Amino acid sequence: MREEILLRKLLADGEGTGEERRFQLLNACFRSLRNPSTVSKAEAVKVLRLIDSLELSMRKQREIAEMSGRQTKEYEEMAERVDKEIAITRGKMAQAKKDLTAARLVRKNRKEYALLVGMIDDLPSRAETTRKLEDMQEELAQQQERQQQLEARLSERRNHLHALNIILANFQKLLADEDSELANDAEQSEKKDEGEDDDRSQKEKSVDTMETG
Repeated sequence: MREEILLRKLLADGEGTGEERRFQLLNACFRSLRNPSTVSKAEAVKVLRLIDSLELSMRKQREIAEMSGRQTKEYEEMAERVDKEIAITRGKMAQAKKDLTAARLVRKNRKEYALLVGMIDDLPSRAETTRKLEDMQEELAQQQERQQQLEARLSERRNHLHALNIILANFQKLLADEDSELANDAEQSEKKDEGEDDDRSQKEKSVDTMETG
């Protein structure tokens, strides 16, 4: 049964290399050892060497397996460290983004502050502003005084105009009264003249009558 297994391994491995080749040789040696009368010392030494070689190979495989296990553990630990470093790096990146946002805000505030300072520098000083305000107040007082003077003159002219209107009204009334008196005098004079004419006519008629008689 074992020979069939070894044979299948040899067929799968072709000519047989490495451990399969050693097992193949060891199997052949065991077959030759079945008949002790035909076994030589050289063959026995060869079998022992093959066994030592196989044991050495097994120790190597064990050490390789242990080393692979240690490397696997180291890789796992390294992967954990990498994951932790990635998490730390992500945290640092998030903090860096916050710091960048804060820095941009500070920069924006600095620009606005510089602009405000420039605007303040362009404005006149307090002393100059006070002087201009005093000048404006003085000019306003002068304008108010001029306005009062103009209003006084205007009031005086209004009074003069009112008095003139009264004088004109009285003069017009006087003229109207004089015209009325003249009209009455003319009417009375006309009536008087008409009366005198009537008397003269009567006298003339009387004279004519007397002369005719």
